[in-house]
Amino acid sequence: MKTKLTKSYGSQRFILGFYQAGEYEVCADHLQEALDFLIDTWEENNKHAFFLIDDEIKEYEKDGTLEDYISGGNHGRYTSFQAYEVSLISEEPNPNCNFEKETN
Repeated sequence: MKTKLTKSYGSQRFILGFYQAGEYEVCADHLQEALDFLIDTWEENNKHAFFLIDDEIKEYEKDGTLEDYISGGNHGRYTSFQAYEVSLISEEPNPNCNFEKETN
């Protein structure tokens, strides 16, 4: 299942795959902006399972593995996804990157 997310601007169309969380299509100017937008959207939609909790963050900071997790968004949230669990399926120029939210 691929979820399209509304983003009113962006020169690139990214399709990102997350292990056991599906694929997401996001328009943005670069990959980190796409991740930031996606993380903010998850936060707004209360996707709590997609984020590390404070105790996990402290534990991973202590053992030096926190940097393995994807982070971003307006609040700098750490996701529960490590870098190897995320794949860039597609990145292509897209001058018409205005789409409505829909799920296929």
